[in-house]
Amino acid sequence: MGSFRRGGSTRYFILVSFSISTLLAVVLLILGRGTILAVVLWAVITLSIGLLERFLRAKNRETGWLLSLAIFSFISSVPELSLRVSDFRYEPRVQYGVLRPNFYTYFIPDRKLFWKYSSENPGVNSLGFRGKEPTTPKPKRTTRVLYLGDSCTEQDFARFVDAILNRKLNSDKLIFESVKLAVAGFSSHQGVVMAELYGLTLEADAAVVYFGWNDHWLAYRQTDAEAADNRLGHFMNEVYHHSRLLQWMRSTLKPRSQAAVDTALNIVRVHPDQYRENLLKIHRVFDELSVPVIFITAPTAHYRLGVPEHLVEQKLGENKDLITARHKEYNQIVREVTQITGAHLLDLESEFDSSGQLKRIFMRDGIHFTEDGLKLVGLKLSEILARQFIDSSQHNQPVDKSDTLH
Repeated sequence: MGSFRRGGSTRYFILVSFSISTLLAVVLLILGRGTILAVVLWAVITLSIGLLERFLRAKNRETGWLLSLAIFSFISSVPELSLRVSDFRYEPRVQYGVLRPNFYTYFIPDRKLFWKYSSENPGVNSLGFRGKEPTTPKPKRTTRVLYLGDSCTEQDFARFVDAILNRKLNSDKLIFESVKLAVAGFSSHQGVVMAELYGLTLEADAAVVYFGWNDHWLAYRQTDAEAADNRLGHFMNEVYHHSRLLQWMRSTLKPRSQAAVDTALNIVRVHPDQYRENLLKIHRVFDELSVPVIFITAPTAHYRLGVPEHLVEQKLGENKDLITARHKEYNQIVREVTQITGAHLLDLESEFDSSGQLKRIFMRDGIHFTEDGLKLVGLKLSEILARQFIDSSQHNQPVDKSDTLH
């Protein structure tokens, strides 16, 4: 008992430190935010540390390093687990290098795509995109269309395409199914990655490609190409995302000013030459899979209704004239790519610019669509797909899709 009393306080601190962590792991499990593996791991660590401490003292060995380990656990693991129990999060300032900080609350870091949605969120599938889980292998008699894009595509005009085409077919022999690979802030850089990742595995029959806006917005800290090569940055983002303690520490260190944090460069996220190359790469990936591609020029109300002031204030472009000039340039690149590749073009920029219903088609930012606008995009796109996939004389017969849209 003498040995126990001499080292009693140290022993108690060591055991209490690890026991608290074990208890917090149990609480997380009860709250549905932990795993049984974590509870077992902490319990094993606590028991092992206790037995090791007793053994070392019996052999008159040094136990100071165990005390150091217990202190480290107390000042790191205990706060980390406590913050998880309280469900504390502070992710608005996670930096991926290309997207402004106020977007980050909704996303989790991804090594290849930079960011995506958490599959833990309602309505998000295991791939990190909004929409139902795509079945693999693809169900028979299903024509699957992949939609690669940004927030405009994420708005889901694809649902109108499915409704129109499936109503037109009125048959269970051929079913159109959309799979959205679109997240707010995505550029053509992510488009290339998604084509390479999912073009084959999701067994695409056609691909709709709609980018441009984020490509010609001003870069934040670094361009998309530079961010892709920043392995240390990706690693630090992952560490920060999974550490509530680091998030808490950052929440206590308020930035000196929003302007100091949110500094745009005088270059765009994706250079025009790189934008052209990215679109060509996307087409090349699908062409090798014999999957036809439909490129869309991003329409806007800016040419006729003006560029909203907040787009300049958010430093998406230096001024209104440059925003419109760049948008026209990037849409012209889309047209050139379709001429080079022979891919199909849905030139919504030209079609919508002549419309007298711009305020009904677009939201106030002149970029995103109203419900009427989404229906109109869906109608235009469904006309193209219907001509290619639904033979006018054999509405209810499957078609050979390998030769369509080329």
